[in-house]
Amino acid sequence: MDTLPPFAEAGPISTITCTVNQATLNGTGSSNNPVGQYTYLWTGPGVQAGTETSLMATATTSGLYTLTVTNTLNGCTKSDTVSVLNNSNNPVADIASPAGTLNCLNQFVTLNATGSSQGAQFQYTWSGPFCINTSVPLMPVVGCSGTFTLTVTNTQNGCVDMQSIFVPEDTNDPIAEAFNSSFDCNDTEIQLDGTASSQGAVFTYEWTVIQGPGAITSGVSTLNPTVNGPGAFGLEVTNTQNGCIATDIAQVVADTIPPGVNAGPDSEISCIDLTTVLFGSSDPNVTYQWLFNGTPIPGATSANYTADEAGTYTLEATSTLNGCTGSDDAEVAPNNTPPLTDAGLDQDLGCEDETVVLDGSGSDSGLTITYAWTVLSGLLDPGTVADPIAVAQEAGTYVLTVTNQTTGCSGSDTVVVNAIIGLPLADASFGGDPCEVDAFLLGNLPEGTTGIWTVNTTADIEDPTNPSTNIFDLAPGINIITWTLSSPNCPNYSTYTDTITVAGLPIANNDIGEITGDVESVEIDLLANDLLLGIDYTLNIVPFPGPGTVEPQNPLDGVVTYFASALFAGNVEFQYALCNINCPDLCDTAFVRITIDKEIDLDQTVPNGITPNGDGTNETLIFDILLADPTRYPNNSLIIFNRWGDVVFQAAPYNNDWDGSSSNGPLPAGTYYFILRLDIDDSDIVRGDITIVR
Repeated sequence: MDTLPPFAEAGPISTITCTVNQATLNGTGSSNNPVGQYTYLWTGPGVQAGTETSLMATATTSGLYTLTVTNTLNGCTKSDTVSVLNNSNNPVADIASPAGTLNCLNQFVTLNATGSSQGAQFQYTWSGPFCINTSVPLMPVVGCSGTFTLTVTNTQNGCVDMQSIFVPEDTNDPIAEAFNSSFDCNDTEIQLDGTASSQGAVFTYEWTVIQGPGAITSGVSTLNPTVNGPGAFGLEVTNTQNGCIATDIAQVVADTIPPGVNAGPDSEISCIDLTTVLFGSSDPNVTYQWLFNGTPIPGATSANYTADEAGTYTLEATSTLNGCTGSDDAEVAPNNTPPLTDAGLDQDLGCEDETVVLDGSGSDSGLTITYAWTVLSGLLDPGTVADPIAVAQEAGTYVLTVTNQTTGCSGSDTVVVNAIIGLPLADASFGGDPCEVDAFLLGNLPEGTTGIWTVNTTADIEDPTNPSTNIFDLAPGINIITWTLSSPNCPNYSTYTDTITVAGLPIANNDIGEITGDVESVEIDLLANDLLLGIDYTLNIVPFPGPGTVEPQNPLDGVVTYFASALFAGNVEFQYALCNINCPDLCDTAFVRITIDKEIDLDQTVPNGITPNGDGTNETLIFDILLADPTRYPNNSLIIFNRWGDVVFQAAPYNNDWDGSSSNGPLPAGTYYFILRLDIDDSDIVRGDITIVR
């Protein structure tokens, strides 16, 4: 009986990898001779078709494979198994995400691939833009935007894994736009404009002085800084998210060239030409102001000026375009020297003498010189009054006036003819004040004489024959007072004459004004209807509590502007006083009545700040509507909150007296919020915020 099995040898173990994707099953060690006596059959998970009956078959997958050998002569079989191993596990390519963004702060980004497979058998390859540095393979550094791919290869089995990552880039510069400007004589400070630059929470701003002389006084980190002069100012705009910076320069040009001005040629004044016209000129678009010896002349605001005094006249021209002022001088020389006048020595006239000669021959003489004798008291021969030598027929006081007909200038001198009767001459003294219209007269009264007071004006002498008396209602200007003595044989034998000068009183007349509709102010010329009478004056606005404010444009020209309160309609009155500048008590007052006819919007204007620092200005929160008529809203109430909604002050009624304090003392500087109810039972409410500045 033949039961001997054949020999089966499935061969050695083999391995499938990522580069070798099939294995050879080698059964050549099995029975194979004589040829044709044996058959073979491979079985397993992946025997390639067509090779399963060969001694060498092909396996396409890993697993356990069996080779069965059959002896066709006796039908006996034998089997053997072999394993095909799998070594095709892929490595891991892992790039941490996000990769980071390239910007102006970060010019390089490091990719983190340390989560990838690591070991000696692994190989790393990067691909993408050229800007990658792979000196540290798992931590490469990239310097540009793009997609970068990591390939990890297991050199033992040829298996590969890949991962890609995109590196974004944000290098967009912000916009820096600094507008040019100009700085002229009207300006003490101006604001630069950078508002066309990028704006938003991510942008910061920094201004610097590139070239002076101007400096940045505030707002250096804003889009509208304040500068105090011309120059070049740099703006740097930074995007804090990407670190990118843009710059621009604002050129502030100096416009400070004064206008050209010419005060005209020098001139002169004489006793005939009491004035001279100065013809000034300047560039277009100017305003004028004349000064006399350095002091502005009120009302002298045209190119020409009529001068009535010798001295230095300065014409200032101020450009209405840039506020700059140029000046030029013109000298006005005096040609008004009076001629020499000498009335001679005083003379004596006895009661028995008929005349006495008055000798004025010591005065100037010539073809252009004329003489005129006048009588203050006494009597002259009429035929001698135009001669240098005159004849007096009575004791008295005589005045010689000598006139130069060329210049119109005159000089005068006084000579006294004394009555020689053995009696004292008239003597007197006056007591008074130039700023008063009343005075006291005191004359001598020798024994055996009588006296009488006279005055050349309408003043009232209380008792003209009393040597000690009062005089009332002296006229403005020069009052000539004479005390005359008489004796029985020599009437009016002696006189004493002197003057009392009284300052004048300007006359102020009431004015009216009107504000209607949306107009906020009215300009009033207070002096337009007043009588100044050639008097040097001062104009003072009587303190005005409101409502509204009164602001003089120029205290000398009398023009004021009244600014109405937004919360008042009706009549407002304020008072002003015109005073003699040399006699402050000589004043006249007048009222100005403003009629305000408009609708009141309670929310239109409310106060927005107080400065309780003890300087007397803006110390308390004042509502004009309460100030104008305190009795109009007796049931008003005020509540003030801080920014957290806590009540820090309340009053009912409110009397315009909150000074930024609470019951615990002064509040800190900051913004607070108020509700003013004009009537607790009504709905008229004013709301707003108020800032305390300390």
